[in-house]
Amino acid sequence: MVKTKFGMLEPVSKREDEIFPDDRTLLVVPGTAFDKIGRRMGFGGGYYDTYIEKFAVKNTAALAFDVQIKEEIPYESHDKIMNCVITEKRIIGGGIK
Repeated sequence: MVKTKFGMLEPVSKREDEIFPDDRTLLVVPGTAFDKIGRRMGFGGGYYDTYIEKFAVKNTAALAFDVQIKEEIPYESHDKIMNCVITEKRIIGGGIK
């Protein structure tokens, strides 16, 4: 394991070991807040939005507590909307494709 610039430990691997997403991939995306449409407020780096765009990930979901769901959150045109947000009380969004 090596420490990343964000202080997290990650396994050492080679490029040929990478697995890339396909149509069967479900990407579970973190967030600090979500709205009733499925937009998310992340941590400000745009990492997940960029990843979803780069690999054309079709199936995205977020796990959250219901208290994290707001009527509306600030967003920008490049922000990706989750297919669904799952809380302890409800499921928001159209689901997985």
